[in-house]
Amino acid sequence: MDQLQALQQAIQVLHQLMTIMDDPQAVQVVATCLNNLTKLQQQIMMEMQQAQQGQQQAAQGPQGQMQQAVAQRLQGAGAGAGG
Repeated sequence: MDQLQALQQAIQVLHQLMTIMDDPQAVQVVATCLNNLTKLQQQIMMEMQQAQQGQQQAAQGPQGQMQQAVAQRLQGAGAGAGG
């Protein structure tokens, strides 16, 4: 099990816990934990995505990186021209 899977399981368990809590203060504590764990999950997913993109660029070599940079600039220019 990796850290992302473990985090997802913890989030699911906290969701279940929140539904059975009677005390509003306890629910608030669990909600705060859920919020923080969700932020951590998003951060880990973003880091994993960036690492994967870096590996793809490294595998493509300089020509592939240049083509990708040009494509990104063209996409950015197209998005700006529509507004």
